[in-house]
Amino acid sequence: MEQQLADCLSGTISPDGAVRAQAERSLLSLHANPACGLALCHLVLAQEAPTDLRQGAALSLRKWIRERWSPLSESFIGFEDGRPVQSQDKAPVRQALLQTLSQPERRLRTAAAASLSIVSSSDWPDEFPELLPTIQSLLHVEGTVDETTKNRVHGALVFLTEFWSAEMDERQILGGTKDMLPLIEAVLANAEFSPSLRARCVSIFRQLLSSLYMVRDVYPDAAKSIASDVLPRWLAALDGLTGHDLAAQLCSETIPVDDRLGQMTLVNEVWRTLKIAGHFRAQFKGRQVELVQRAIEILGQLEQPFSVYYLAPDAEPLDGSSSPDESSLATLPNLLCSLVDFCAESIRGDRARSLLITEQGPTETLRAIIGRLVGFARVTNEEEEEWSSDANAFVMASDEDGVEYGLRVACADLVQDLLDAYPRPTLECLGSSVNQAASAQGWKDTEAALAVLGGVGEEVRDILSSSNSPSPLDLESVFNAAVLPNVQRRSHPLLTGRAYIFASQYASALPAEMAQQFVDAAVQALEAEDMGSAEETLIIKLSAVRCIKNFYRQLPSSLLSPFTNRIIAQLGPLLSQTTEDTLILVLETIHCVVGEDDSGDSSTAASHVSPSTFADITRAGLHTWTTRPSDYILVSVVSDLIESLAKHKAPGVAKEVVQAALPMLSGAISSAAAQDGAVAASVEEQQLPLLESAIGLAEALLKGAPAEVVTETGCVAQLCGPILTALQGSEDRDVLQNGIGALTQLVRKAPSHVEAWQGSGQSAVDHFLSLLSRLLILDSESGGLKVGDFTIALLRKMPSSILSVLPALLEAMIRRLATAKTATFAQSLILPFAFLMRDQCGTVLDLLEGMRVPTEEGGEVSGLQVLASKWAENGETIQGYWAQRLSTVALTRLLESGRPSLQTTMVQGEPIPDDSNLIRTRSRAKARPQRFTSVPLGVKALKMLLADWEHATRGPPGTFPRERDEEAEAADTDDEDDEWDDEPSSSGNAKKTQEDLFLSDLLDSNLDDLAAGLDEDDDDGDDLRDDEVYNMDMKAYLQDYFGRLAQSPQAGIWGQGLGREEQERLGAILAGGR
Repeated sequence: MEQQLADCLSGTISPDGAVRAQAERSLLSLHANPACGLALCHLVLAQEAPTDLRQGAALSLRKWIRERWSPLSESFIGFEDGRPVQSQDKAPVRQALLQTLSQPERRLRTAAAASLSIVSSSDWPDEFPELLPTIQSLLHVEGTVDETTKNRVHGALVFLTEFWSAEMDERQILGGTKDMLPLIEAVLANAEFSPSLRARCVSIFRQLLSSLYMVRDVYPDAAKSIASDVLPRWLAALDGLTGHDLAAQLCSETIPVDDRLGQMTLVNEVWRTLKIAGHFRAQFKGRQVELVQRAIEILGQLEQPFSVYYLAPDAEPLDGSSSPDESSLATLPNLLCSLVDFCAESIRGDRARSLLITEQGPTETLRAIIGRLVGFARVTNEEEEEWSSDANAFVMASDEDGVEYGLRVACADLVQDLLDAYPRPTLECLGSSVNQAASAQGWKDTEAALAVLGGVGEEVRDILSSSNSPSPLDLESVFNAAVLPNVQRRSHPLLTGRAYIFASQYASALPAEMAQQFVDAAVQALEAEDMGSAEETLIIKLSAVRCIKNFYRQLPSSLLSPFTNRIIAQLGPLLSQTTEDTLILVLETIHCVVGEDDSGDSSTAASHVSPSTFADITRAGLHTWTTRPSDYILVSVVSDLIESLAKHKAPGVAKEVVQAALPMLSGAISSAAAQDGAVAASVEEQQLPLLESAIGLAEALLKGAPAEVVTETGCVAQLCGPILTALQGSEDRDVLQNGIGALTQLVRKAPSHVEAWQGSGQSAVDHFLSLLSRLLILDSESGGLKVGDFTIALLRKMPSSILSVLPALLEAMIRRLATAKTATFAQSLILPFAFLMRDQCGTVLDLLEGMRVPTEEGGEVSGLQVLASKWAENGETIQGYWAQRLSTVALTRLLESGRPSLQTTMVQGEPIPDDSNLIRTRSRAKARPQRFTSVPLGVKALKMLLADWEHATRGPPGTFPRERDEEAEAADTDDEDDEWDDEPSSSGNAKKTQEDLFLSDLLDSNLDDLAAGLDEDDDDGDDLRDDEVYNMDMKAYLQDYFGRLAQSPQAGIWGQGLGREEQERLGAILAGGR
């Protein structure tokens, strides 16, 4: 077999593709033999075999182990009968892998370590007790360190890296610290080993510390014992490896590159490990301030190497290592990130207060660290080359959502942490750094200062607005010294672009006159034809676009309206020059410029733009969409733009927009949905995104357009046919949902046109009923989620057209409701019945009680039983403001009917407590589903109404008063005597997390506006907002209803089924409680 494997492995590296393919197939067939693993081991250990053959065997062995060794592996295939490798066949393979860890070839050791880790995860310790003793023997060092010793130590360390990074449990933690750490510590202390190998020792220790911290609550005694016994000794060992002389080594030409990279990797691992060690407060707090100071000093020492290797005109990064471990070696930016991250972790709370501030203000240390952070944020030569050749990359690197983690981001994060902890001292230091950078010779200093200060713009504005004392930062001075000059004169394109972006980050803080200066400069930049090369010009233009976007979002329309026509004239051509995220930036900017303000007032910045310009924007946006219909983010942005333009209240705009969009959308739907008469079922896969998004955009257009525009522009004639054709044979979820949504809008806004429309000799209603029938028999429920809205629209706007078929339609809906699995689909089918019950409850109940619906058990139940059961299960999760209120009113009508069936129809009541004391996993939940009591329908309806009372409002969103208590915020504490560090999410002295701040801002905002904003996300059309149910005082309605119910004969019947808390709540309501 060994020869067969050798032939196959040789064939897999043949330059002939056919030979390679045949060899790979043969190799896979050999893998099905249980003897294959040991044969591959023999090839790996065959010293006389070619190196590439042995390496290929090692890789093939790892694949074989993954697929054949144990069913615990995610890639497990097993042999022909599904069994794994048998125990008697495993032992020789394990021994061969252990032997390979000492081989001279580094790549073989690395491959063997990975395979051994997979084996150990299933076999150790029960089947593989010799594992750790063997690894310990490999790590043991006596006397001189020769190449053989280095090889076996490297192999053992690589294995431990793989083994401990998988899923470390308490056995591995305890066993590792007791038996392995002393040996690993000895290797770390031995300077005869290479720095990169010693860095592995530190990395392994960090993995153990991380796992120990994560399981501290599960194994508190073991965690505390290990931390107390091991951490002080290791901290002492790491203390001398923090890199106090690293800067000199990095700049020394006499030291080989591999040694310099290895030493940098070792120091990097040390600081990464010290950051984790900081979580162990009891052992670390005595060293914390000293280490923070040392980290800041080392950052200062590394400024020169950073300039030499990354900023100087002829700079080349320190790399080019010939080591096979090159991928694990750190770069200088990696090390700087680790130092900055350590500082960020260590300044949380008051831990370093004495080092950073005094009663008089910031210390020199704080000034130094701010200055160094700004220095390390400078654009490297590699970034300059990338951004200068890709304007889109530069703009997105400045976007909070698009930025990737790196040195710049690490520096900005630490500045933000310092601002949160020490606002005014940090702001003072930032101001000084910006002023120094503005007066520096090179453009990179100014650009970095603006990037750092701009990145914390929101925090800075909050600090300045919340204090009445003199500001430590003179923003106007910053703009005059560092920003305006760089947009008014020819500077480096990246600096000019940064100046525009910075201005946009402080738009709301600018005086009106200066804001207009920037808008004028940004518009001139858009109008300029040549500002350097094509990419340099695009950098400035896209930065100006971002500036304009934020200005339109934050500044009054009166300041901007004089520029609107000029801006719109320039944004259109930019659409063809941008890609992906920056394309979306341009579209969002167009939306900001031409959209209405929040009040819906048409006298905005775009009030002087002609309707034909809006039509041109619509066509440009849709043309952009046609080039990338499968880009869902782009489609979403275009959809928002189209809907916004279609609802614009300026005279003539909505009509022009709809007329511009209709031909493009109807044409796209028709071409994608029907090819030579074939319906959507045969649409090619690549055309499906076009069809989905085209119908979605049509729905957005109809949703935004006023009813009179929908009728005047002939939307029904142009869209009804193509959409129905697309829906006839499609089972695609998005096509069905978007199509039903678009048809719903047509029915709501142009019912008379819909009634008059005919296609293929059938009326619109005939087509609609055929469509509804098909949707109700589909197995998938996702496509029918809008059936309820569509049916209600027909009932409200075209009742006479469907009256004759209504009983049959309702019965079909009840039969489908009986098998509904999802709450959203059930809601869609429940709401039409709730709508009808509002005014015709008796007729609906007669119909439901007369229906007989088959059950899964083979019996029959009434239609009322089906509706009542699903309503009881899903009534409390109904979505949509109008839908929730409709359900509430329908339940009152149901109780008012006084039907005997309210007592005889039993539905789901309260959950029965589970007293098994077992954690409820998914498998247990499936085996033992949650059980509920059964209660009469009348009792359940009353319970649901009492629950509805809790969130009922006095009117539609935006009209009801706030009803909440203010809660005082308790400051976080930083107890230095804690055994463990706080979770990393808490930061600063009495400082909230970002999530806390967001929630606080949300709660402190006007809840009326919040409710109105949430309501905009509902599918409640304008016609529904004129409905009585939408606008009623639901509190008053329910209070009146409960009062009448209390006087009725049913009061005693339903009241007996209430719990004590529900009875108390009902009593409080009847007593006049709010």
